[in-house]
Amino acid sequence: MTARKRLLAYPKLLEKMSDIGISFNTWDKKQAIEFLQEKNYYYKVSSYRKLFPKVDGKYNIEFATLADIAVIDMRLRYLLLGICLDIEHSIKTTIMDLATKNHKIDGYNIVKDYAEYNSQGYNNTIKALSKNTYLKNIYLKHHQDIPIWVLVEVMDFGNICHFIKMYCEKYSNKNRLKKAKQLSSYARHIRNACAHSNVLLVDMLVDKTENVLSPSAVILSLGESFGLDRSDLRYRKLHDIFSLIILHREYCGDKLKRHRRLEAIELAKRSKRYMKYYEENEDLKKIYQILCKILVKQSKT
Repeated sequence: MTARKRLLAYPKLLEKMSDIGISFNTWDKKQAIEFLQEKNYYYKVSSYRKLFPKVDGKYNIEFATLADIAVIDMRLRYLLLGICLDIEHSIKTTIMDLATKNHKIDGYNIVKDYAEYNSQGYNNTIKALSKNTYLKNIYLKHHQDIPIWVLVEVMDFGNICHFIKMYCEKYSNKNRLKKAKQLSSYARHIRNACAHSNVLLVDMLVDKTENVLSPSAVILSLGESFGLDRSDLRYRKLHDIFSLIILHREYCGDKLKRHRRLEAIELAKRSKRYMKYYEENEDLKKIYQILCKILVKQSKT
């Protein structure tokens, strides 16, 4: 068990940062405290120090650099969460289109099939629906006999992933859901991280077992058209972000794609505003280059 630590006042927090090699030259300590009071909190901001090497047991970084990375990481999360929501809506639309056109599907029996296929996920969905103030009328009207159009409306992304797998196993008109079946579970990781405001940039290129994987042949083939190779896509976060973008390209309309790409271009420009902070950090420059390939550059196919 990790030893407990005291909750420190702001001057003590800055003193602690100074002790490990975080300096206050670009921003003075008053500016740093204002940032921690109003813009971001110590635990998150200080976590970005892990993107830099230690020299003789200490970091050699400015607080202003950490604050800048925190802003970039926040904007990256917002961009990716918007992309996730686009995908979630578009895949739900695809599911309903397939079900509507499949005359073998009964709108109520397919829900019973899903309740058997993933009883825990289904029960959690209904329980959450019953407690949702905004959706109370939907629950009261349909909870005893739920049709697919209601289930699809209220399912979270995790249940969508399971529903897609069930649909592909049970029904023949499933080709349009092929990529969703292959990649949606990876996209879900990014959705959850963004929705809960988790740090993304830290540990992106760390060779720990939990941070790396073996990309599938599908991912590697798709990656080639973006100028990405196995060494880029073996890192879990980059792999999952790439999976997200492939789903967006597959299921979302051209206007949405253009809109998100313009947002990505703006983020790329913002990331370079203080590029002098990162001139000697090869990992951050590599992360920037790979994310630009994924989010900004058009694929060759």
